[in-house]
Amino acid sequence: RTQRVTTPVAYVVTQRTIDAGFLGLTGQAGNHSWQANMRRDVNSQFGSSQTGFAGYGWRFAPNWRLHGSYGTTFVAPSFNDLYYPGVYGNPNLRPEHGRNRDLGLAWGAGGQTLKLIYFDNQIRNAIAYDTNYVPQNIGRARIDGWTLGYEARIDRLSLRASLEDMQPRNVEDGKALPRRSDTQATLGASWREGAWLFGTSVLHVGSRFDDTANTRALAAYTVIDLHATWQFAPTLSVQAKLNNLTDRPYETTYGYNQPGRAVYVTLRWQPK
Repeated sequence: RTQRVTTPVAYVVTQRTIDAGFLGLTGQAGNHSWQANMRRDVNSQFGSSQTGFAGYGWRFAPNWRLHGSYGTTFVAPSFNDLYYPGVYGNPNLRPEHGRNRDLGLAWGAGGQTLKLIYFDNQIRNAIAYDTNYVPQNIGRARIDGWTLGYEARIDRLSLRASLEDMQPRNVEDGKALPRRSDTQATLGASWREGAWLFGTSVLHVGSRFDDTANTRALAAYTVIDLHATWQFAPTLSVQAKLNNLTDRPYETTYGYNQPGRAVYVTLRWQPK
């Protein structure tokens, strides 16, 4: 991949190449399964980095499975992060390097699945926005917590739910990482009746801060969406969506309101 940026400012680097290679292996024997990946990135601006992933799963009972994994990450700043016009870029940014671990337990029977996962992500030089919307490196960041998920398919009814409880924080000063909530929950349900599919989804995001200094708070919000789809021909369907049913005002970034109540109608042709 070759990336270029055109700018009147005489930055030292305005073009870079990124070469990457990836090798992965997955396998299964009896009640045991595994996965191993390796990747090498060579970035002409930030040098080379080697990352990997190793995961293992053990089905120790007919309805129960235990799994765990460990991986490393490398994220180079984009040219937008480095050189965004005005005062909103930071050419001194360094790449992120992360170490991610998780351990999970899953149960499944009768079309139902329940999962509980513990995760721990540690990041060096995490990229986040300060009070002036300028990206900065956080020396040491950590995001650890739990995810509880449920899915079910019972006759014509499908259900899904998830709950996340985590602590996204700057390890060096104890402040919360920007735009990351401690809690997030989702609910969804759909019902199929002949050629019709009806459904709803609910998203709740807890309060959080918009900046690294934790001076601008973003309020918690809950958004409810509805949808209905009619498959009136083998290759044709029409869908109606009602987003943000309660017309809830909310922000994912400080000062930028998200859309209010909105209706969308889509005609879809999908050849087979």
